[in-house]
Amino acid sequence: MNSSNIKFTGGAAGYTSAELDKIAVAAEYLGLEHAPEQWTVELLEQKRTRMREQVGTLRAFADESRMDIFLFLMHRGTTNGEMGSFTVSEIAERMQISLSTVSHHLQELKRVGLLKVERQGKERYYRVDLDYLIDIVGNLYQKLLKKRELIKQGIPGCPTELLVEFVTKNLNLTENNK
Repeated sequence: MNSSNIKFTGGAAGYTSAELDKIAVAAEYLGLEHAPEQWTVELLEQKRTRMREQVGTLRAFADESRMDIFLFLMHRGTTNGEMGSFTVSEIAERMQISLSTVSHHLQELKRVGLLKVERQGKERYYRVDLDYLIDIVGNLYQKLLKKRELIKQGIPGCPTELLVEFVTKNLNLTENNK
């Protein structure tokens, strides 16, 4: 029984009601808000790419030193309602890590979007981008809840593959019927 907001009007020939329900759940998992007739392989790939970027951001925590630096920045006070900011040398001194190691890890954390950098004179101050972190963690949490629903409904593997198959099949049907 399809409890989603996605409605199949045309181009879904050859699919059972149960299969369409699975496709609708998979589409919701990816955050598709368009009508199925507007789905394209490119749109699905954009959604998959966004998810990979989010997972890539979390991969930055795989290095123990990088995680320690991130936690240092997270837990070292706030100023004016914002996360505390520190220079490379302040972090290196307080954590007793070399400047080059701290600098390397800060650049990686910045590259994946977890840090903001503010320049004041010759110094650069690093702080956690809490809004971005909340966005990433919130999105991942929502994906995990939806993934649990996919598993309960018997939708294995990657939902994008199911949707790409649906879109490709319907594009072929539409083009052949012209």
